[in-house]
Amino acid sequence: MDSNTLKGKWRQLKGSAKEQWGELTEDDLQKIDGNLDQLMGTIQEKYGKTKEDVKREVDQWLEESEFFENDASETETPADEPTDDQ
Repeated sequence: MDSNTLKGKWRQLKGSAKEQWGELTEDDLQKIDGNLDQLMGTIQEKYGKTKEDVKREVDQWLEESEFFENDASETETPADEPTDDQ
C-alpha cells in the first residue's frame, strides 16, 4: 500500500486508527494527515515499541481495513477468471 492511498483515505481511516491506538490524540491524527511514516513514528513514540513491531501492527491494521479491502476487490481480477477481453 502506498502513502498516496493512505493520504487519500485518511479522513475515513482516522476513527479506525484512534480505535486501534487509543493513545493517539486528535492533534496527533491531524499532524499525521495520512503520512504513513508519521503514523508509524507517532505510534512508536506513544507506545515505546520497536519500528519493526509498529510496522507489523500498521500493516495488519491496513490489511484488515474495510476501505482497502473494498478497493482491492474492485480493481483486481483473479488470474484464472476471464475478463471481458477474452
